[in-house]
Amino acid sequence: MTIYIDETWYEEELEIGTSVEDDSADVPYILRTDNEETRQDVLDWVTDDDNLPHDFLGMRIRSLNLRRLTMENRWLVTASYESSSSSWTLQKLEVGDVRWEINGNSGATARQAFSSALESEDLGTGQTEPALTGTAGETVIGLVHRDGDFEVEGIDVPTGGSQVLVNTVFDHATMVTDGHALALLNYQDNHVINSDAWKIFPAGTLQLDVVTLKPRSGNEPDWDVTLNFIYSQNLTSIDVGNGITVASKKGHQLLDVLFMKKQIAGLPLSVPVRAAVHDLNPEVSFGSGGLKL
Repeated sequence: MTIYIDETWYEEELEIGTSVEDDSADVPYILRTDNEETRQDVLDWVTDDDNLPHDFLGMRIRSLNLRRLTMENRWLVTASYESSSSSWTLQKLEVGDVRWEINGNSGATARQAFSSALESEDLGTGQTEPALTGTAGETVIGLVHRDGDFEVEGIDVPTGGSQVLVNTVFDHATMVTDGHALALLNYQDNHVINSDAWKIFPAGTLQLDVVTLKPRSGNEPDWDVTLNFIYSQNLTSIDVGNGITVASKKGHQLLDVLFMKKQIAGLPLSVPVRAAVHDLNPEVSFGSGGLKL
């Protein structure tokens, strides 16, 4: 297969009138082929930046329009370029490249039944209970009075929920022949956790949420892979209350607190009596033995 650029129509007008500050430019290319190539052959050729320029006067290519001309073995390709300052403009990844970004997720909450410390406590006029300062129940939050008892319901508090988006490219042999595509789907199904530190993220802080796999064009194409992780920080010295301090909890481990009714300051009150840390999801390496990042 032989394809080459026969003509390029941008000349002086675009060279003078276009700079990195401009929004966009459409550049037509006339391609000539030695044989009767298929549309897919031509498309594969133009999407390779070694053949058709993916950069033009500081702008990156955004889209390609391909049309066969009536002249024998001629194709018209119109490449649309936009300024490198545009938010969507990203360098095309090659096999083995990794790009990652962090996206905040406001509005996420989690139910919590204890605070890190009681800052202050005030009772209404003439009210003597429940005065919990200095007692085993002073860090309990979401306290309600029901049927003569004080119960702990907890409250919804803001939680991080930040997302880490990872983009990479794997070759066809790795994804299909070696079965990495299926492995990634299984990792998603199990919401695996990073067993080792990766980039700036300590072990235990990233949980795989969503996997997107997209093959490029061709018979044995490379695959674009997007992995969406949920970040949760590791914690140490967690004061649950009632004399219980949890030494450490990795980001996606579960802290389970048992509350029991006790007489506190003469009142029937639920207080923490046990705290346990649990693993809920399997861990996997981000290196060659796992996600291959």
